[in-house]
Amino acid sequence: MVLPRRDPLKSLQIYKGGFDMKDSHYWSSVAFTGVWAFGMALICLTTGIASAVFWSWNKGRAVKSARKSHFDILPGLYCFCILQFSIIAITSSGVVLWGTYQSEKEIKKSTDIIVSEVDKVVNQIHHAVVIIKGTMSPLMNDLMLNTIQDACDRLNASGMDLQSSFREGKEKFYKGFKKMKTFLTCAAATIPMVILTGLVAIMKMWCRVLRMSSAVMAIVLCASWTLSGICFILSNVTTDACEAMKDYERNPENSSFSKVLPCLRSNEATDKLNVAKSTIKNLVGQMNGAIDLVNGREEMMRLEYANGSFGITLKHFCDPFGPPPDFKAATCLANQSNFSTFETDYEKYRCAEDVLLHCFEANTPIPKTYYTQFIVMVSETKEVIKLLPSLYDIMTCAFIRKAFHDITANHCSALQAAFNTLWIAFASASFAMMSIQVMWVLISRHLNVKEAFKLYYNRSSYDYSC
Repeated sequence: MVLPRRDPLKSLQIYKGGFDMKDSHYWSSVAFTGVWAFGMALICLTTGIASAVFWSWNKGRAVKSARKSHFDILPGLYCFCILQFSIIAITSSGVVLWGTYQSEKEIKKSTDIIVSEVDKVVNQIHHAVVIIKGTMSPLMNDLMLNTIQDACDRLNASGMDLQSSFREGKEKFYKGFKKMKTFLTCAAATIPMVILTGLVAIMKMWCRVLRMSSAVMAIVLCASWTLSGICFILSNVTTDACEAMKDYERNPENSSFSKVLPCLRSNEATDKLNVAKSTIKNLVGQMNGAIDLVNGREEMMRLEYANGSFGITLKHFCDPFGPPPDFKAATCLANQSNFSTFETDYEKYRCAEDVLLHCFEANTPIPKTYYTQFIVMVSETKEVIKLLPSLYDIMTCAFIRKAFHDITANHCSALQAAFNTLWIAFASASFAMMSIQVMWVLISRHLNVKEAFKLYYNRSSYDYSC
């Protein structure tokens, strides 16, 4: 970092905060780091105007030293220096084109990674919502149904909002970078054109063309220094963003990204999932209550009929979660059924109709309609239980941590190198062009001398012949 992080919005006090996309003080402090380049741009523009005024004032004054021009060896030295600095500037402009290509490629890869992860999560959310809604059955009370419906709607809306925000941000960022890419490419292409035009003007001794090239170079210099400062700022922003991503990987609950991402803390996500676990416990309780009714009815039938043909006792259903508030995973007993063995344990007790008396007489005490509802609810609830870890990851934005890890591990270094290459290349080209411009000012006097000497000699010959 060339300059300390000082905040112009706070009387140039040192900025002590971190990366924060929504903090104007962060952006003002990071913009201030490029003030050295903007200052150089202003100096070059002012100097260019001053040199143009000097050339206009000094025009035609070289006749006095016309006869000394043959003994002056400085023009050769100037030309040698101009050639060396021209090579540096033209090479730097080529490096700018390469850096622009690299930065665009890495930016596209990085943004695509985040958007791709968000799209995957939105699909997971949609799948989860469909499954969760599938668990809703007539056995639930109205409060439970409304709670599940509201949770599904909010989860779906959060996923769509997150996807929309990232896609909109990506489009805006791309549009801004494309405009910047146009300026970078134009500047990199203009630098060799101006330098080569000046070299041709020196070789042909075209003073007016050299003056025009110098005026254009002053503008190009101003633009080059400005772009160098902008690329330097982008390099700092990239470094800050990558460090913030690493901080988020280490501590997602206390990071600058925590303020802008709609993620829940670990305890908040656990509380939300405990509501789902509580709902599942209630469903299991209702199922076991229905089983108790069936078993109680069987006992009554055994007492009523002396032949003892009614000796069915249905297994109780295993509650997969322990008591609140922790709802830890529970171990099922050997004499209990569970979500995986439901059909195996109860299929033989499914009745072919819904008339309870006929069902009990046929030793199939579970009515057809209830069995169908149970089988759907159990199947969907089993999927919900499988989804709970994924839902926890979604709520705590584990997918963002995954995307950030991919970016910091594979793209941050390349992106930082690309922006560093850009600002260093522009700075190198600018220093070279400043030196070239000084050489042009010096050698232009000798070009004026030669033109003046030719004019003086031709006039003298004409007068002599006359």
